[in-house]
Amino acid sequence: MVRKEIATVDLVGVPFVVDAYELGEVIAQHEKTTQHLESTNNLRGDLASVTLVSNRAQTIWLRRDDGKEFRLVVGGVTIPHRTGHRLKAFYATRRGADKATLIAVQNLTTGETFDTVNEHQQLPALGFMAVPLVARLGAGLIVIGTGCVALFVGFVFAVASGASLMTTAAVIFFGINALILKQSFTATRRLNDGIKALASIVRGHARAAA
Repeated sequence: MVRKEIATVDLVGVPFVVDAYELGEVIAQHEKTTQHLESTNNLRGDLASVTLVSNRAQTIWLRRDDGKEFRLVVGGVTIPHRTGHRLKAFYATRRGADKATLIAVQNLTTGETFDTVNEHQQLPALGFMAVPLVARLGAGLIVIGTGCVALFVGFVFAVASGASLMTTAAVIFFGINALILKQSFTATRRLNDGIKALASIVRGHARAAA
């Protein structure tokens, strides 16, 4: 399996190395779909919604040029191919880390490239503030947490200054949540821009190698 480093990308302040691997020839494949239920609760703890979630995984068996056989497992996306087609995989690794994330697969026979970054192939941890706080903590936890902080700080301020507790707490509550939303929008935009940069590098390499 031939490895080639093709780029280094700055993803929200974290350097990632992008490598390309020529995997070999497809000899077999199978797909498996599993389903489970996910539920959410409202702030009172009552059941709010139930969603049926499907997870699809594709296992592709390949034969390297040296004759060794191995499998590539891809979750959440299907890589179209036929037996005998040759594939190339692209991985992103946080510099200095060992674990790599599959970010794309190219069918060298057809020339098609497929992005694979999703909930099944996730990029490594990017740091606490690099990910939207709304996604990291959850809306419920944020509302409860900021509400408690607002009441505590508002109480202290009200005792010290004689101001209205509820008015002070409301100002603090909405101010904190405004900052959290701003951070979440900014982090989401930077993260999406970084993922687009990864995809652009992969597709540029695939076109140049075609």
